[in-house]
Amino acid sequence: MPLANLAPNHGIWELRLGERAALDGVYHLEVYDKSAMTQSGPFPLRFPNGLYALQWFDSLVLAGSRTPVDDREALRDLVEGFIEARGSSEVWGLICNALFHSDHQGPFLESPWWYGSAPPVVDQHPLTSAVDPGAREFCQLFTDLTSAQVVGIRRQIGDDDFDDGEMALEWWVDGEFVDRMPPHLGHGRQFKISNFDLLYLDSLVSLLVKDLAFPDVAEWLLTTPPDREVHMGETSIGFREMLGRLINELNVDLSDLDADPVGVSSALWLSGKVGLPAMRLLDNLVSLLLAQASDRDRASGSRWQETDEEGESHRSSAVADEFEFEIDEFYELLYGPRADHLFAFHYVRAKRARGATNWQVREHAWRFDGQWDEDFPDSDGDWRWRAENERLAQIPDTVAEALRERGIDEEFVLAWDVSESIRIEGVYDHIVTDLFDRPIDIPVGIGEWAAIDHLLDLSIEEVEEMSASAAEAARNVARQSMQWATEDTPENGLRNLRQFVFEGTAMRASVVFRALIELLIWMHRSGVPGDAGRRSLDGMSVVPSDPSLFTGVERLVSFVAALVALTDDVVVINVAATDSHPEVYVQLCREDDGALTLEAVSNEFLDGTLTPDQVSTLLSMGWQEPIDSAMPNFHRFVSARETAPGEVADFLVRTLIQVYGTHPRDRHTFAPFHLTSSLLSGTFGAELAANPDMNPARRARLMYGIRFPDDLAPVPHSD
Repeated sequence: MPLANLAPNHGIWELRLGERAALDGVYHLEVYDKSAMTQSGPFPLRFPNGLYALQWFDSLVLAGSRTPVDDREALRDLVEGFIEARGSSEVWGLICNALFHSDHQGPFLESPWWYGSAPPVVDQHPLTSAVDPGAREFCQLFTDLTSAQVVGIRRQIGDDDFDDGEMALEWWVDGEFVDRMPPHLGHGRQFKISNFDLLYLDSLVSLLVKDLAFPDVAEWLLTTPPDREVHMGETSIGFREMLGRLINELNVDLSDLDADPVGVSSALWLSGKVGLPAMRLLDNLVSLLLAQASDRDRASGSRWQETDEEGESHRSSAVADEFEFEIDEFYELLYGPRADHLFAFHYVRAKRARGATNWQVREHAWRFDGQWDEDFPDSDGDWRWRAENERLAQIPDTVAEALRERGIDEEFVLAWDVSESIRIEGVYDHIVTDLFDRPIDIPVGIGEWAAIDHLLDLSIEEVEEMSASAAEAARNVARQSMQWATEDTPENGLRNLRQFVFEGTAMRASVVFRALIELLIWMHRSGVPGDAGRRSLDGMSVVPSDPSLFTGVERLVSFVAALVALTDDVVVINVAATDSHPEVYVQLCREDDGALTLEAVSNEFLDGTLTPDQVSTLLSMGWQEPIDSAMPNFHRFVSARETAPGEVADFLVRTLIQVYGTHPRDRHTFAPFHLTSSLLSGTFGAELAANPDMNPARRARLMYGIRFPDDLAPVPHSD
């Protein structure tokens, strides 16, 4: 079943355009954001001929990115299949949004962006107007064309006493509808008139009373059914940016503005994690507009001195606060002593008296589980904090020394007590937030990059002088990206980082930082060896509940991901029988078009029988049941667009662990033999090689069974 209402990432997207075989002159456009594993379309487009379609496509894609490059070949492929290219999200985001909202014959896409094997469609346009054009009663909003202010509300009513062409018009004046037009709406003023559902009346009246403007980018809300759930991904970029600016400008707890205090806020909706009924979204928008107006009124009023009963003037509290206190607001990243990775992302708002040394924290929040929370993360629930606590337990002397240096006699929150902080550039807060929401180990050097002035032009040597860890992070990401680059690798990011690291080209710090983040996310999704690759094909996590399994699972996923990336034929993962399970296997076969056929062993080849619960788990994970002799195992077909090695490896390993009950320390054998041998020899990186401390006899037996992580080289660590 496809997933709808997903949001793409900013960056470079993949594009396909092809002519529909059944309709001359009609073409289908498809857009893919591989970094977010989501796609948009297909959208029907009409062109007078193939050459016109090709010229239109070329004018909007990145220069030189179209395949085939030759125009004659491209025209042929346009008719027989499709042509491909890359394009910027800044251009194609607007195009996709416009095409989704365009008026055409159904069926319609349920949302502009989705994930799955087939697009989610509905018979009726999802943004079909809630106002029936033939309705006898509806309301209209009048906004001034010059100021965009709401200047009037009119209700149109039909009655049995009127002819079909006649309507009664009433105007909202002083809290009720009257049958006469307010004088200020005359005298030749120009208005924009928008229909809206009567249920929206109370919210819009608030704007009328306060003489406030209704944003043009929110006009679509007026004709959306009030109870329809709206998701961030299906709205225009302009609307999202407008709402985001309001939230940032107000800098308040938005839950206080919501009509229902226990409901989700506009900020949570804007994150893309939930949907909101259209009526609730409109109520929240109006609340934000009213709050913004109130703040501006207070700011304007605070410039005037207040007079007490005795006639003496004094500053308002707002002005006094402005003159007597300094406010500092920032984001910081935390890492522990001798640590390789960051473990916390912290927001702080502090205040101090002017001239004073010490700051007082007025507000703070921690980022975990995809949200901000005032409480410290639960060390058992947040994997980064848990890993940091486990690491600190292994270096007690270092921890004790750090506590002594800080003069801490009584532990509060150990990981925080001994941590160091990196204060990041404010322009990076959204990028770092998105990165922290992903299950990725983030090197300390990436945090150091986020602290470098984003407007600086510098070379790798200058970065080395500022922060050795930042320079090393850039080199590591560049080396791994170049070693494992595929057609899915972010092209601009890889080029920029290669020029910066290996060619000595000086670049703007923000350009390098964005390239690092883009490639770090790509490496995680693609399962580049050394990366955990913890996200699976169906979005589930492979991180086990038992922390003792964590390292073994990581190393096993990385090993399998390397085999998936390198093979052009088959990969077989066989796990030897133990007391808890029989001998089991999963395997894959790469098809000619790059797609994969995955298989998991069925009862026909098992020394035993799968339980009903095991079969149910397989089906819930997306495996399909065996089909007689043609496909005797459980199977799953994965298109070429969904074959990121890390995600495929994650899915297969999770199947072995969660369905068949295997353990990373069971003996695993792999095919093909030559690739397994190359990995163990260190040809593709030390993190995949055999443990160098292993005796020769044990090393010789590795091809008959590898235990994870024991039989692989220890991961380098500063501890």
